[in-house]
Amino acid sequence: MWNRAHLNALKVATLLAVADSWGTSQPVVTAAHAEWAIALIMRNIANMQTRLDGGDVGEGDGARERKLVAVLRHYLLNPVAASYKIPEAMRQSSIVPVSYLLIRTAQHAAFYTHRFGSNGALRDALRSMVEAGYLMEVKKDATIEAYSYHGQAYRVLRLPNYDEGGPQA
Repeated sequence: MWNRAHLNALKVATLLAVADSWGTSQPVVTAAHAEWAIALIMRNIANMQTRLDGGDVGEGDGARERKLVAVLRHYLLNPVAASYKIPEAMRQSSIVPVSYLLIRTAQHAAFYTHRFGSNGALRDALRSMVEAGYLMEVKKDATIEAYSYHGQAYRVLRLPNYDEGGPQA
């Protein structure tokens, strides 16, 4: 993203100069053109970084894990819409149903382009997260008794922190 940022800012500033003085033979890039172009490129880079961090870009295991972490983080921090039919007590206990994860990940390229489909990709990502110690499968009888939920569910133990450059707890 940063390799060509200065060239992109120069291109945008040049286009602004041409647009501002289209009737002259020698447009001049002003400080205002340069500042606006730099701000535009910086917003573009920030947007792309957000998409990368959220797992919205890419198709490999890393992209799937990042997307799953973003979905889990959103689940833990925000109330769930009533249409998901998930008891609020489950969310507050850091227990996430697989049905919720299936819905939230099915439309993302990292999952639906997987050779085993979105369900297989989610299954692989969940297994990886369990093996890494981020999630723990909750026994069905416990979720039935405590929440009247009959599907498979996982407890979030901790999540990796990608904001600091790596998957840390």
